Amino acid sequence: MIILIDITKANNQILSLAEKTDWWERISQLGGDCVIWDQSDDFPEKDIPVVSQWEELVELAISKQSKDLIFIEIDQIFLDPEICKQGLGSAGDGWDYFTQWEFSRLPVGIGLRSFSLENQKIRDWGGSPTQLLDFINQHPNDFSLRYDTNRHVSFRESLLDSRYSSRLGAVLDNGEKGIEFGLQGFLGLAHAHGGKGFDFEPEEKVGRFDERKMIVPFGFESPQCAVFPTYIMFDLTNICNARCVHCPQGVPEFRQKIGKGVFLSDDRFKKAIDECAGRKIDFVRITADGEPLIHKEVIPLIRYASEKGVGPVGLTTNGSLLTEERIDGLLESGLFMIDISLDAIRPETYKTVRRGLNYEKVNKNIHNLIEKRDQLGGSLQIMVSFVKQPANLDEVGEFEAYWGKYIDKVLIREMISNVGLNEVEGQDSAPKRWPCPHWFRRAVINYDGRLKACPIDWDNRSAYKSLDEVSIYDTWHSDYYWQHRIEHLNNQFSADSICGPCGDWQGTPWDLGYEKVIKNMSETEG
Repeated sequence: MIILIDITKANNQILSLAEKTDWWERISQLGGDCVIWDQSDDFPEKDIPVVSQWEELVELAISKQSKDLIFIEIDQIFLDPEICKQGLGSAGDGWDYFTQWEFSRLPVGIGLRSFSLENQKIRDWGGSPTQLLDFINQHPNDFSLRYDTNRHVSFRESLLDSRYSSRLGAVLDNGEKGIEFGLQGFLGLAHAHGGKGFDFEPEEKVGRFDERKMIVPFGFESPQCAVFPTYIMFDLTNICNARCVHCPQGVPEFRQKIGKGVFLSDDRFKKAIDECAGRKIDFVRITADGEPLIHKEVIPLIRYASEKGVGPVGLTTNGSLLTEERIDGLLESGLFMIDISLDAIRPETYKTVRRGLNYEKVNKNIHNLIEKRDQLGGSLQIMVSFVKQPANLDEVGEFEAYWGKYIDKVLIREMISNVGLNEVEGQDSAPKRWPCPHWFRRAVINYDGRLKACPIDWDNRSAYKSLDEVSIYDTWHSDYYWQHRIEHLNNQFSADSICGPCGDWQGTPWDLGYEKVIKNMSETEG
């Protein structure tokens, strides 16, 4: 393999430190042929080949019969060769880009990044290595990505930056003795100084982010979301008054497992909202694995979230329980939007799809809601949604035309299997898999008080711990969530993973999402 050493950031202090800390010897322990990337022509003479063009680099790699290109930067003064070799040894085959930086449980700079020259786009690249990293981040579907699965440090320690900086230089120049230049040496140094001045400082860029706000191909969609989920979803109960055919509530075997109904307690709801208060929360969704309006305290809970300034708050309902009293309560609660699931425009289709409900009653309830809102001059946004399925495919246009005259948004959605509980055609002929966004977008507060990642996991196999035990923040950065994210990023799932056999990732592309619909509604209203 070729070890490409980028000296773009070299200065006298870094070069001197590299000599004092046996940095070049540590690099040689990786066992490859070193090549220096230098476009300045002022690097001190060394018995190492120097290239300044990508084409030169590829030609050299071909002459060495090397397919892997290890990328290391000169300011990685605590680079740990043993950890680098361990990462490469566990990376397996079939990747175009392997990294111990992004999403890694390592301080920045300890590990390596590597490109595979078997990928034609990498071979033909004409720019610098750092520009190639930007290109991969912008075109993730063109590359097979692999992330280090080894958990070396805690989440908090992974936010540290071991690369040379003026702060680190000052510490090292201050007479620190006996420092081991590797992971443990850096951690000891950082802990001795309370971690101050060693945190990774991200560049202000547009894109997706890992937990330390480093730009990545797939990840959190804002710097705020990298710290704390910006989409909070509450499943208030597992009880429903309908048996819709596209929902697990319509599957007899599933309903038999439910047993006694469960309601999210007021205390757990308020605890979650209190933790969200003062943070940037793009959307709070009140929904259920059943019908949320069955929860007796749903309106006071919505009011609590609104009064705490957490939101905007949305409610998803089947509309069957929208009585005059509940309509008045919702209009006065501070609710931003209500999403009413209909899935049909013709009464006979509605009876087939949304079993147990009455079309005329729900239709009347919606029009009552519209009329009351308009009479009061309220700002409540009203949306109706439609899940496409065999029984209603010929009604999509008719549905949009009718409801588009009355409400603020008509949402047409693809059918999903709810992690295999419902049958969906076409999932077996899937394209190249992408990571599921659910693990990166929202926190779900389950009706039993547990936190879970997947909003369509009705069996609760992705549930973590109760709010009685952990906070939302700690859950978001737990090893449990990190491990599942890495499995998705690597497309390598454990044998007991709920996500491995699931085909619903096809219904959640990265450029779409329920919270994006709400954001557009909010911006339109504003």
